[in-house]
Amino acid sequence: MVPLLGYCSEIQSRQLERLLVFECMSNGNLRDCLDLKQGRKPMDWQTRVSIALGAARGVEYLHEAAAPRILHRDIKSTNILLDDKFRAKVGDSVSDLKCLSLNAATHADFFWLRV
Repeated sequence: MVPLLGYCSEIQSRQLERLLVFECMSNGNLRDCLDLKQGRKPMDWQTRVSIALGAARGVEYLHEAAAPRILHRDIKSTNILLDDKFRAKVGDSVSDLKCLSLNAATHADFFWLRV
């Protein structure tokens, strides 16, 4: 699962604004990697199998270990994010996520999603 790092909820101009902050997945989603977007090189077989196993572990966790159990209902290549070492993380509505990077001194990369 894509780790939730934090959230913020505040009222601005009489309207509730909410923000979720997730760990940044620097290699984007699986579909973009498979489509070789942004000049990417093809992944080797071992990396592909590792991604498949990681995604399967994430779905298994949701279905079997989470309390309460969660049915994802939208597993697809754009909802599987890859970190800097191509480790798969299952997410949802990740097409709405924006990746931000703070200055080099903080080394903090994160996604945010306005809900």
